Amino acid sequence: PGLPSQAPSTSVKLPGVQPINDIAMTLTEAINRAGGMNPVADQSRVTVTRAGKTYLINLPLLVQRGLNPSGVMLQNGDLVRVPSREDSKIFLSGEVSAPRALAMRNGRLTLNEALGEAGGINPVTGDARKVYVVRRNGQESVVYQLDANAPGALAMAEGFELAPKDVVYVAATALTNWNRTISAMIPGSLPTAVIATTPAVR
Repeated sequence: PGLPSQAPSTSVKLPGVQPINDIAMTLTEAINRAGGMNPVADQSRVTVTRAGKTYLINLPLLVQRGLNPSGVMLQNGDLVRVPSREDSKIFLSGEVSAPRALAMRNGRLTLNEALGEAGGINPVTGDARKVYVVRRNGQESVVYQLDANAPGALAMAEGFELAPKDVVYVAATALTNWNRTISAMIPGSLPTAVIATTPAVR
């Protein structure tokens, strides 16, 4: 009989061990035996670990390319994992209209789509020249910068594919930073401080 194929995950209904007999088991069959996927399952990031190597399988992409996911055959000892979409979120912060965490759509989300979902760059406080994407690669972080005012920036942002756990950050303008610094130093609102320090006109 050999070792069983496993399909443990929080995003299938019945995680556990699935025995493989003389009849070969497909990836689709293993997931079905585990009760199918939960609504929060990320079908674009299914992994199969075999002999110490992990393979990423994007089920919607396979179907889009005309390939049948049932053609993926499992072997004894394979470990199948179906992650949650919660594990593939993108985080938007800084000077966007609505900072938030976004789930990827079938494993894809472009920088342009993410900014659109967050309501775009705040037109009053945001510096469109300083849009950053911070990506963690192992122990190091890689930072990409986009000047949204530059010609072709929209096309570049639409073609920039985000990765799970990316942080999109829009910096504040110099004036916004100055206003916030003064507001922190002087009690009360900035307009009140300005009026109080302006000589009266006689």
